[in-house]
Amino acid sequence: MAEEAKQRLIVIYVDRDDDIGRTLGIKTPIVGRDENLRAATRFALQAPEDSDANALFAAIQVYDKLREDKGVECEVATVAGDFEGGVKADLKVSKEIDEVLKRFPAEGAIVVSDGASDEHVIPIIQSKVPITSIRRVVVRQSRGIEETYFLIVKYLRRIMEDPKYSTYMVGLPGIFLVMVAILASLGLAHYAGVALLFLIGVTLIVKGFSIDRMLLSAWSSSPIIFSSALISIVTFTVAAYLGAAAVSSFLASEGPVTLLELPKLIGVFLSLPNMPVFLAKIYNVDIIMAGFIILLLGRAVDKYISGRPRVWHEGLTIIFCIMLTLLLREVANLLLNPLQTPLTFLVWMLMTVLVYGALLIAFMFYERWKREV
Repeated sequence: MAEEAKQRLIVIYVDRDDDIGRTLGIKTPIVGRDENLRAATRFALQAPEDSDANALFAAIQVYDKLREDKGVECEVATVAGDFEGGVKADLKVSKEIDEVLKRFPAEGAIVVSDGASDEHVIPIIQSKVPITSIRRVVVRQSRGIEETYFLIVKYLRRIMEDPKYSTYMVGLPGIFLVMVAILASLGLAHYAGVALLFLIGVTLIVKGFSIDRMLLSAWSSSPIIFSSALISIVTFTVAAYLGAAAVSSFLASEGPVTLLELPKLIGVFLSLPNMPVFLAKIYNVDIIMAGFIILLLGRAVDKYISGRPRVWHEGLTIIFCIMLTLLLREVANLLLNPLQTPLTFLVWMLMTVLVYGALLIAFMFYERWKREV
């Protein structure tokens, strides 16, 4: 009588936050009983209080019991995600499961986990191999006072050392305490509640709009553009503050203005008429345009370093910004003194159009010449 074909099963332990890989400094997936037993023993010695060690031993135990069944051919493997969790962890788990199934093509899987977070990847596993069984390992804890103390200490240590928790549980309270200390030293301790609301609000905005991830992504893609953009933002902030201060000073001296006098406020904002004498020739529009030019210079340098063509786009725009600055200066003067002759304004407007148009035509002919050559 022909021997029945053995059922091929894979025992998969899921470590979604990659505690084992980060603690031991080893690469996952871990395939094979000996390799998993070695990893479980090392991890248990380094983190005996962590439930991942128990779950990994449980996966090896399931594998040993399956081997006693003559009709089953089995293997055990550990797959890991990423400590940040989320999509990044799930993608890593999916990739490692594919790698495991290449090394041991299985007809079914037995999933072992130590918590609900690890079981989030069950649909991923199920899309690649049928799941025969799921085993969740729950570590029993004693209710004694001493054991409860050590359990609290364990979680406090994790809060202090794990970046996922320490940022919010330790870092933000630390910032708040520093803010309170500064306010108290200035005699403004009664603003501590406002400082707390400000800190919570900024944190919610940053996390709610994923600003931290966007900034990290922007820095990774181009540090030069990121740095120039940061300097530009600071420049715009300074310009906004100086303009607002100039408008406030003007209103304080002149009193309320009518709707018809609103253009004069715009002129005040652009020109900063109350600046000190040695800064009399610096307009607020100069500072604003300087921010744009810094950003354009960063883009040009990034293009040049990366070997991308058409750096002249940024150069042409910088020239336009300089011409526009001179034009806006005259606009500010006209807004402040509407009865003066607009001859200088018309001259600068004509020069801006002619210079920019001439340069644009020249670069267009240059690009066409390069394509023909």
